[in-house]
Amino acid sequence: MEFEELELIGRGSFGQIRKVRRINDGQILARKEISYRRMTPKEKEQLIAEFRILKGLHHTNIVGYLHHEHLPDKHLVYLYMDYCGGGDLAGLIQQCKETDERVPERIVWSIFTQLLLALYRCHFGQDAPPLTDLFTPQGDEDEVYPSNVILHRDIKPDNIFLDGDHCVKLGDFGLAKMLDQSHMMANTFVGTPYYMSPEVLLNDVSSPASDIWSLGCVIYELCQLHPPFQAKNHVQLTQRVRDGMYPELPSRYSPSLKRIIQACLDINPHNRPSTATLLGHDIIKLVRKDRMLSEQHQHLLEYQENLKREVEIFEERREEVLQISQNLEQFRETVELEYFNNIQSELESVVEQEVERRVRQVLADMPAPTPPPPISPTAHRSSPRDISMSFSPSQLTPIKHVKGPRGLAISTPLKRTPLKPLDELPLANGSTPSLASSGSSHDSDKSASKQRAAPHFHAVYAGFKTPAVKRPAKRTYIDQWDEAPSPFLRRQAAASYD
Repeated sequence: MEFEELELIGRGSFGQIRKVRRINDGQILARKEISYRRMTPKEKEQLIAEFRILKGLHHTNIVGYLHHEHLPDKHLVYLYMDYCGGGDLAGLIQQCKETDERVPERIVWSIFTQLLLALYRCHFGQDAPPLTDLFTPQGDEDEVYPSNVILHRDIKPDNIFLDGDHCVKLGDFGLAKMLDQSHMMANTFVGTPYYMSPEVLLNDVSSPASDIWSLGCVIYELCQLHPPFQAKNHVQLTQRVRDGMYPELPSRYSPSLKRIIQACLDINPHNRPSTATLLGHDIIKLVRKDRMLSEQHQHLLEYQENLKREVEIFEERREEVLQISQNLEQFRETVELEYFNNIQSELESVVEQEVERRVRQVLADMPAPTPPPPISPTAHRSSPRDISMSFSPSQLTPIKHVKGPRGLAISTPLKRTPLKPLDELPLANGSTPSLASSGSSHDSDKSASKQRAAPHFHAVYAGFKTPAVKRPAKRTYIDQWDEAPSPFLRRQAAASYD
């Protein structure tokens, strides 16, 4: 596990405390760097005991221990713990001294309650029971300590840390000692003299009551901004502690707070209340309830923020799902259109192939066409001849000075069709021309009007004369032949009708 070293935040007799950042998740931790190069074997045993104690302590109001790292080449041990960004209680007291302010009583009660919960975990090996009733007084019950009791033995403002969420944490268990049931008292002289209990100063055994004395000294200093027992030397300090005489707290603090501090600073350790007894105090219970409600409110706020984030994530995913649905719909339409076009193209191709196959089949089933009969040479010679080119240009006489139809009839080089006898004409036989030969009804009407306009024509060809109208007979080409003035003109007329 890798860490990024940050600024130095503390220094002690055997090392220093540095702020570090864990690389994998960015969490800020406090690293206690302990050098055991100059430690005695007893001090090394105490260091190992601290590791063992911290591994078994897990509480909201105790500085959390994560793990330790041993560097044998440097004779160092790194102890990684929770980082408290609010500093320690000694810094808060010093700040109040500089500004000449007093710590509000509600903050004093809050710090006192949280330290009691931490010490209960050390003395009884478990968390304090949850608060259920605020108004029922707690009865006096025989307190039974567990088989293993942890004594802190160095409770002072420097070892009480403040978190950013107004949470108090008890730390620095370097002088802590674990006692078993057969040795409930420790007879070593350790700790800070200003916060030592009378039995410890007299080289007597220490017990959980010794931690209660130190806790009372800390709460007193939090109110008065200085320890309850002060002296110029160790002898005077020991005498004042044995007498239990200290200045009274300012009048701004309530009598309840003064009485509970006075109970903690009783020179007789058997008369001091335990952590369980102190947690049954009415004000302590109210503070616990208030803090519990504050924690629940904080949890609700965190839950609300998490819920908002989840809603935002849900909306983002909903938009993504809608977009995916639209894309799928467009893709489906595109695929359907492409599929339809492909099917249509294939169908048209199949239809064309089928039509072509059937046409070939029909053509194959049809009989071969009969070739036209050959034209015989005789039939070809007996075919009508175009008489328009019967004469050579030299035989044609140019038409000059043509006057009227008679001159045109005499001078034309074309052979006229000979006239049929009258008995072969359809009108002479009494038949009428067919409407099909006229081309249309309009042409037949015109023929009828012509017949009505020229009755003499019908009369002549029918073999009778019209008495009503007498017209001179129309001159024919035969008459022109007979009336030709000279034999030359007769020959020319005869040549034109050959």
